[in-house]
Amino acid sequence: METPYANHIILAVFILGIICCLLALLTIRITPALQNSFGVLCTWQMYADIAQLALITGYCLLGADAAPKPHALPSIIACQTIETLYFFTGQLHVLMAVHRFVYVLAPRFTRRWKSSTTKMLLVCTTISIARILLMTALDTGMYWVYDRATALWFITETPWTHFYEMYLELAWSIGEMAAILVLDGITLSHLISWRAMMSRERAQNHKHIETRLVLQSFCQCVPTAAVTILYFLVFPNIKSQFIQFMCSSFVLSFGNVLDAIIILIFHLRFSLFRKNAIGAITASATPAAANYKEASTLPLIPLIVITYLVSILWSACFEISFGKIEMLLLEGHRMREDTTEEDENKQRLDPLKAGDGVLEAEEWFSIKELHSGADMQTTYADEITLAVFIFGMICCILALLTIRRAVALQNSFGVLCKWQMYGDMAQLVLITFYCLLSEKVAPGPHHVVSIVACQSIETLYFFSGELHVLMAVHRITFIMAPKRAKAWKSATSWLIIFCTATSIVRILGMTAFDRGMYWVYDRPTSLWYITETPWTEFYEMYLELGWSIFEMVAILMLDGVTLTQLIIWRSEIISNQVTHRHAEARLVLQSLCQCVPTASITILYFLVFPTIESQFIQFMCSSFVLAFGNVLDAVIILAFHMRWKLFRKNVIDVTVSENTLAGNSQGHP
Repeated sequence: METPYANHIILAVFILGIICCLLALLTIRITPALQNSFGVLCTWQMYADIAQLALITGYCLLGADAAPKPHALPSIIACQTIETLYFFTGQLHVLMAVHRFVYVLAPRFTRRWKSSTTKMLLVCTTISIARILLMTALDTGMYWVYDRATALWFITETPWTHFYEMYLELAWSIGEMAAILVLDGITLSHLISWRAMMSRERAQNHKHIETRLVLQSFCQCVPTAAVTILYFLVFPNIKSQFIQFMCSSFVLSFGNVLDAIIILIFHLRFSLFRKNAIGAITASATPAAANYKEASTLPLIPLIVITYLVSILWSACFEISFGKIEMLLLEGHRMREDTTEEDENKQRLDPLKAGDGVLEAEEWFSIKELHSGADMQTTYADEITLAVFIFGMICCILALLTIRRAVALQNSFGVLCKWQMYGDMAQLVLITFYCLLSEKVAPGPHHVVSIVACQSIETLYFFSGELHVLMAVHRITFIMAPKRAKAWKSATSWLIIFCTATSIVRILGMTAFDRGMYWVYDRPTSLWYITETPWTEFYEMYLELGWSIFEMVAILMLDGVTLTQLIIWRSEIISNQVTHRHAEARLVLQSLCQCVPTASITILYFLVFPTIESQFIQFMCSSFVLAFGNVLDAVIILAFHMRWKLFRKNVIDVTVSENTLAGNSQGHP
């Protein structure tokens, strides 16, 4: 079994799973039968499945060179988080069965159950975390591991491994399935034979709804049964590596897809999608159901952010506790395995000396072959950089004029686009002027002036990425929670300040980890890199590559949900201008495309750049893509909003249109 083949299957399951989960969320959103606490359980089921699919796919598809070691702390955290989400989905399956049992056989407790749904979710989360922490409590060396060579999952071998697998994995899963079968069996029998206690009005309007919900809960044990039987019973008894992969990695991912498919089988009706979102839901749902529309979707935003930040902080705390605290309190320092203490001390002191001297590549360069065989003419690189600057400034200025004149951008989204252009123009100016300085005039790469310039450029890049995410959050808020539009308008300035603060904190994190770690521009090769320190790999992995991947995933998920609602549901359009009936969809598509610059830089610099030898292609994957990413931001705005007829109008006419729009849409940003 070749790993690339396994990766293709995992990626295909991920794409299918995300589509099914998003479609299931849309179905939950518009199905009247799920506008209740059972629908809340289904919603959180989908959130957990999406998170687990994203973690499994992202971790498994990492290359052997980029991925942390199987027994490294980041790998342990990733694998244990995946298992925690699997436990959480299993607990929700049982909770669904209990929910139907209570609602059908004890309807007088329904109101109490509704008020305690949040507490029940917290109990499920606590049990899941306790189960995974029990592995460490039994043996600190026992945890889940993903073997990239065979694409298989397994638990490390310890004296407690058999006990844990037997009782806290296999037996617990069997207990969950037995509980679901017993509870749903009793509930279903009560519905079929005894005509369950339902009010007359409810029985007339929803005579098959209760049975359908119980059957759905009954089928929710299928994913747990598939994982339990195939992994714990079939997997140890087969020799074929492909079937082992299917019984391990494949079934672990596909179990999340099955959760979504079950919801779609029981509730997906295309007739629902042909109705207007307002008519389909408001007509049959209570006012509480209208509030549920917002409550079932908005938790997706903090769920993504909190999960990512907790994983980052968790791993960082372990790294800092064993490394940074030693440096701060015990005046020690972490040394690379191939250096002596004397070399390490020399390395730490040299960068602090003022002057234009350049350290040897073996000591400082992340890419150690930068100075060997340089065949790239600096003048040629400077000409390309200057051409990108001129083209980029033209596009940014045109984009600012377009934002000024386009009616669809006379709101808080236009403010974000405007600040996007300001940041891109500032970054283009800094990159161009710093790179075009000749070696005789320019300060040394480790001079404080050079450090400030390079760190400022990186801060502006971070700021641009944060604004991309803010645009996606803006669209999902305005489309799926229009009641928050006025609050967003007043908070726009604070959100931009928050993005700025986050960018500064990220760049200051480099100095916090190691004062000798910063970005450097090497003039002989026209390449950008981070100085080599004991913390460089950690910073690149989590605060550069990991953060950028998270931003792209967040944008794709948020805009995917928003765009799907716009297309299928014909959602409420906030703007009351008839002539702009497609404006909302265009803004969401623009926000979706804004992840292209971040994706280009992330892929070309962090993934492609270290694997190539051609100096010219290295330049294109480093200096060129860093500058051209700013141009792409402007090009995307122009592609979606630039119309030449806007520039033929008088500025006075535009001002009138803006004032008219502001008056007609008062209360909307």
